[in-house]
Amino acid sequence: MNVEKYVKSEAKDSLKGNWLKAITALFTAFLVLLAVILVISAAFEIMGDNDDFGAAVAANPAKLVFFILFHLLGVAGLLLLSPVFAGFARIMCSIAKEKKAEIDEIFMYFSSGDVYKDCVKFMTRIIVSCVAVLILFELPCLGAYLLFEEKDYADIIVMVVGLIGVFGGYLFSLRYTFALMLYTDGLSMNESLDKGAAASKGNVIKLVKLTISFIGWIISYIVVVPCLYAVPYISCAHFISAKYLLEQYEQSHPTMPQSPPVMPVQNEGEALKADSTVGAFSNPNYTPAQNAEPLTLSDSAEENFNHGGISLTKGGTVGTDL
Repeated sequence: MNVEKYVKSEAKDSLKGNWLKAITALFTAFLVLLAVILVISAAFEIMGDNDDFGAAVAANPAKLVFFILFHLLGVAGLLLLSPVFAGFARIMCSIAKEKKAEIDEIFMYFSSGDVYKDCVKFMTRIIVSCVAVLILFELPCLGAYLLFEEKDYADIIVMVVGLIGVFGGYLFSLRYTFALMLYTDGLSMNESLDKGAAASKGNVIKLVKLTISFIGWIISYIVVVPCLYAVPYISCAHFISAKYLLEQYEQSHPTMPQSPPVMPVQNEGEALKADSTVGAFSNPNYTPAQNAEPLTLSDSAEENFNHGGISLTKGGTVGTDL
């Protein structure tokens, strides 16, 4: 059994008894995404059926204002509700690690103002980065449209190039699988992004290979019901793979242990004198006492005590009685 088949088999085992939670969490995240799409699509409805964007704006400049406003509203909604996606990732990470997953974890990052703001910052950095790369991948789609717009098959070429761009952007987003797993484990935003980026080096290609093995399931995304089954399956497999890859990264990059503090060694015939405000080892004015008194028993001790070969005599030194 190759690595991809092993990971997919483990994903199926991990999802047993958790399918309902995974699908419910995905459906909740899907509703957020759908709401954002509807808001943005409303911006195009405002422009009407006029294919000439410039003519529509010239006829009614207010349409341009609402067009931009609805786009901004959609983007703001996506970012402000992005902790829902982090909650979905948290549930899938728990399932991947065979931990008990609760459905209310999808709203975990709304639990307090500080947690919410930190999660929004974290998800915004990921979303902005992925969208920027997606736009970069979609530039060939624009070029194909300009090059073949007069051809009958222009729409097909643009669609194919566009799908390739979307798939390329998706593959880029896989590098954040490690950061999401670390963040949902409780690491801070910066630690998760930095360590996730380091762990992704040389390992993203393994996630890409795993993704390609799901190509049939990815094609099924166009149908809602298979999508609700396929996305948790594929997500769980990715997080299981990331779990093992992070373990390998930890083994190859062990945390350096802290060196214990070096304590000063007392020379023979010297006694340590404690300072009333600062420890003896950190007192800059400390001067070792010369001709220190030898170890003695208290006045209440017996004059001579012998036990186990050790002889202590009042006013005398420690010695051995052989």
